[in-house]
Amino acid sequence: MKVLRDGDRFWWEADGVFTQQQKEELLKFSLSHLICDNSDIGEVPLDPFRLGKYPSHYVSCDQIPSMNLEAWKDEMGEDLKRCGLPKQINNGDYILSSTSRKLVALYSCYHGFTLKGAAVIVCMGNRWCNQPPQCNRYVNYL
Repeated sequence: MKVLRDGDRFWWEADGVFTQQQKEELLKFSLSHLICDNSDIGEVPLDPFRLGKYPSHYVSCDQIPSMNLEAWKDEMGEDLKRCGLPKQINNGDYILSSTSRKLVALYSCYHGFTLKGAAVIVCMGNRWCNQPPQCNRYVNYL
């Protein structure tokens, strides 16, 4: 599982997916907080995967740290204004990220399709450096 995780370019800890500040905020988030935010429950165990006795092992939802969403404030705005959104591709999609203070689009194909062309294009100056890739249907000749 570790090899699969480390080889996944979209894994949340991979370079270029989230900034360091965003990673720190994501580490604060917990299943307990998710339960508090999406239910009427007012008290939860800090670790909902461990059985605890009520009320001694439970805490108020107000005591669980929350994420600071300011970490996701749009840093790419100026580059995005200059280059515009990258082109959509058939049978695939992209995510926007920033690497070395440059706006990049990371492309991937849907299941059953393979990528032809550069998986990453970069906003340079006022345009995208390359054309987006294509997703071709995967054909197994074996």
